[in-house]
Amino acid sequence: MQNKIHHLDLFSGIGGFALGLQMADKDFYKTISFCEINAYCAEVLEKNFSGIPICRDIRELNTKGMQVDLITAGFPCQDLSIAGKKAGLKGERSGLFYETIKIAKESNAKFILFENSPQLITNEEYQESFIKEIQEAGYGLCWRMCSGREFGYPHQRKRVYALCFNASTYSHSFGFFLLEAFHHFYTIENPFNPSKEIISLYCEYMRRNKQGDFKLHCRDIRGDNGLSQRLEEIHALGNSVIPQIVKIWGLALKQSYLKWESE
Repeated sequence: MQNKIHHLDLFSGIGGFALGLQMADKDFYKTISFCEINAYCAEVLEKNFSGIPICRDIRELNTKGMQVDLITAGFPCQDLSIAGKKAGLKGERSGLFYETIKIAKESNAKFILFENSPQLITNEEYQESFIKEIQEAGYGLCWRMCSGREFGYPHQRKRVYALCFNASTYSHSFGFFLLEAFHHFYTIENPFNPSKEIISLYCEYMRRNKQGDFKLHCRDIRGDNGLSQRLEEIHALGNSVIPQIVKIWGLALKQSYLKWESE
């Protein structure tokens, strides 16, 4: 039985998926490559995950020779979200979903973990297209809505996480194992209680803002030199996944995988 999952992180952002999987089990999950087009995010990845290759364009990613067990993909949601153009998976940006499917088929990945706007599932048309493509690629799937507030954060940021499993190896019941395991670890982790790190960030923010509110002020966004590095930071953070949520998915997948393989 394979005792390590090799992880390919697409649309990596600042590495929320990789960090969450490390939090779940850094010995079990090994990130082998990132793919991120944003220059600032790529710099953050290079600094925090030194030595792991970074491809800058998903359309140029070559997985030949790679062992890929798990793909994570928070592909662009602009064409799916309520505030977007509502072009769906056929849109120019959200259509990069198909690149993920292509890579999954080429690499014969065991699992894919998607993160995206709730509209991917709550919109009937989007959901139908999404499930159709997943099944035609040879995968089964299960999903769950997760929000930042559930995990002790001050913002809602409700997102859908869909975990797909290779149907040639794992039957439909694997999805039930996954959701059961997710609920188990969700309960154990007690995410409603914010961590010390989150509380300290709240305190620091309130200290810096004499108004004592959570409004975003100009001084929070731009540095004294007028450059927009702070804007880049906010953009990167705003688009990132919450590692604590990924951690629970990582724990659930590990338990389900090991249980399945041992039977």
